[in-house]
Amino acid sequence: MDSEDKYLKDIFSAGVNDAVPFSFVAGVNRKIEIERALRTKRDSRKEIIHQAVFFVTALAMLIAAFIYISKNYFDINFSVTFSAAEDFNSGVKSAGLRLKEVFLNPDSVVWYIIALNTALLVVLQQVMQRKLHASNNKNK
Repeated sequence: MDSEDKYLKDIFSAGVNDAVPFSFVAGVNRKIEIERALRTKRDSRKEIIHQAVFFVTALAMLIAAFIYISKNYFDINFSVTFSAAEDFNSGVKSAGLRLKEVFLNPDSVVWYIIALNTALLVVLQQVMQRKLHASNNKNK
């Protein structure tokens, strides 16, 4: 190394230590942490919105299936005429008995158990996901 290289090395090495003030580094680190927290919140909101949309879609499909089954297989008429109170009461009683037959037969109970099992699995999945997310945050 000649004298000019040593001179340039001294200039650049001295400049590196003074190039970035500590307040700038602290400010950048603070902004990075804020953005990380905001990203976590956005991801959480996005997941909740996806789950809500899925739930509403599944609920709409379930209601449509019940209406289809009720009209085509059980001849339940959902149009109620209010011309006389007796017609209304008899219509409600017959519809109630038919709905009771639909919802309280042994085959329906099997579907209730399947639905409860699915709901339980979804809740357990959410709990495990939050625990894993919390443990990942602790490790970082």
